[in-house]
Amino acid sequence: MFCRNCGNEILNNQNVCPLCGSRDIVDDKFGKTVTLQDPDFSSAPAQTPADMPEKKKGVNKALIAVIAVLAVVLVAIVAALVFKLVAGDKKENSTAQTSISASAGEAESTGGFADYEPQGNSYYVKDNAELITKREREKLTEKLEAICKKYKFDIIIHTTKTFRNKSPQEYSDDFYDSNGYGQNYSKDGCILVVNIETSEWYISTCGLGNTVLDDDGKDRVFDVMLPSFKEENYYEGFVDFADETAELLEKHKQSQTTSDNTSREITTTTMPAVSSKNTPFYALFVGGYKDRQAALNEAERYKDLGYSDTIVIISTDWSNLNKERWYCVTVGTYGTKAEAENMLPEIQRECPDAYVKYTGDYKG
Repeated sequence: MFCRNCGNEILNNQNVCPLCGSRDIVDDKFGKTVTLQDPDFSSAPAQTPADMPEKKKGVNKALIAVIAVLAVVLVAIVAALVFKLVAGDKKENSTAQTSISASAGEAESTGGFADYEPQGNSYYVKDNAELITKREREKLTEKLEAICKKYKFDIIIHTTKTFRNKSPQEYSDDFYDSNGYGQNYSKDGCILVVNIETSEWYISTCGLGNTVLDDDGKDRVFDVMLPSFKEENYYEGFVDFADETAELLEKHKQSQTTSDNTSREITTTTMPAVSSKNTPFYALFVGGYKDRQAALNEAERYKDLGYSDTIVIISTDWSNLNKERWYCVTVGTYGTKAEAENMLPEIQRECPDAYVKYTGDYKG
């Protein structure tokens, strides 16, 4: 006999297929299907051939489910790795963008002049285009510092790669002003700006610089430093610029000393002022002294500043002034109060306590 369900050969004394458990047995001689009933298994329901595919199909579903779960886990692992790599790239890009943004913020906070400054840059040397070495910047700084202290005059050298859509003059003037260059109340000084990208340079001046480096002075400086620039020996060109400017400053100083000596000889005989002036006037008073020589010294200081009409008057000679004897220093004399007050703001930059006063009648 044979099991009809799985085809396994069944012994005559077997009631159930030992391979698949089916009770459907086929007689090999007659081809008749018989259902063997085992008294011990009478309570168990008969199993038909149709039941077995269902069991096999169930096994297949379980296997597929396990494979599906493993596939999901594998996909999750791969996704996690990819996410980690992408996140790392985004983090690096974010860091780079932050750095760029920070640099842009610094440029805005300094009025648009936040060029990269290499080592060796100083107050006097701003070699942002790196035309000279660090050691050359340091040596040039020492030279400029000595000259500037001697003459109380700033000499600045600045190199750049861009004029920032400005003309050479606009850029130079703005750079000088925005960095607070210049000495004394008139911001005396000059700046040489070199743009390496456009091969242009410009000298901007302020205060005393307008006198020392007038058109003739600038021509002298250009003639001296141009040969070095043509050979791209920028350090020597900058040294030539500094030396020639110092020579012009010394020449101006000597001319002023000669002029002051002549003026002083005349002043000592004409001061204490007003012996020849006996009509009332308005005066810009900048100081009063009990000591005559102290007043004369103060008057000389204002003359050195360019106010050649400074005089000293004696207060008791005039009806509206102090009844005690004072030597009063006044910068100029004026016929009307409006003329004196128009001059007052300029004098107050040098002497904040300066004031306008009418002298009154002359008493002599």
